[in-house]
Amino acid sequence: MKNVISRKIHQVVSDTKVVEYNKRHTDSNFRQKICITDYSPAEYEELVFLAPSDFKNIFGDTDRNRKNKDLSIVKITNPRNKKCVYRLFRKSNEIRGFIEYAGVSFTAINKITDSEEEFETLDTVLLSKGHWIPFYWFHPNHATRIATRMGAISLGLGGVSFVGTVTQLLICFLS
Repeated sequence: MKNVISRKIHQVVSDTKVVEYNKRHTDSNFRQKICITDYSPAEYEELVFLAPSDFKNIFGDTDRNRKNKDLSIVKITNPRNKKCVYRLFRKSNEIRGFIEYAGVSFTAINKITDSEEEFETLDTVLLSKGHWIPFYWFHPNHATRIATRMGAISLGLGGVSFVGTVTQLLICFLS
């Protein structure tokens, strides 16, 4: 059974002036921003910041009790158009005052929306357990994404080469 939860989406930024921004934009038409400084903006791209209790809601167990200590990958889906991105689960002690939130980067929000209007009005996303293959295949870091794809192509070509070599050996052996 797949655990799917719904959370309000917020944009993660490193600018500490976000408090003033949020105070000025209390209208429900504006997406509140979350300031996190314990990670770099480059790291934001591959992370989703959630409440610690959301780990159990998504993965079915607490982080401490998990037998398999693989990456905790979360699939973030736009309920309107079903576009999704994959990000690593993280919690931050800096997040205060937000209830049932999902904090992601500008780029992640942009990838799951079709237009500027939808970007501005998207307020809720669906979160579920993700898989490592699409996480690396569509990774936000260009170098990681290209290395994954080149590795897959190399494995495929290696398999074709192996089959061709075995076929040639069988032909030589049987003739």
